[in-house]
Amino acid sequence: MVLTLFCLIVGGNYAPFHVAVDGDTVSHLKKAIKTEAEEKADEEAEAGRVAKIPVKRKRDWNELNVVQKDKQGKDVSTVFSAVDYESLPKRFRT
Repeated sequence: MVLTLFCLIVGGNYAPFHVAVDGDTVSHLKKAIKTEAEEKADEEAEAGRVAKIPVKRKRDWNELNVVQKDKQGKDVSTVFSAVDYESLPKRFRT
């Protein structure tokens, strides 16, 4: 398979050149481009979802993350004391 690639040069000019590429490389490049586009779409969707979360809920999650970081042990376990548990927003208590 022969592809025509364009080398962009400063000033808007371009120089085409032909490159012989095997089918596996082409499919790998297509897959990489598709994966990158899907990841970007997922990131944009997640950013949109996070933007819709009310400020109060974001604050609650931030508080929970701070407590978890403070109490995280060396073995990566997280322990809450009774005082910390009571200070958490109601929706995090079980």
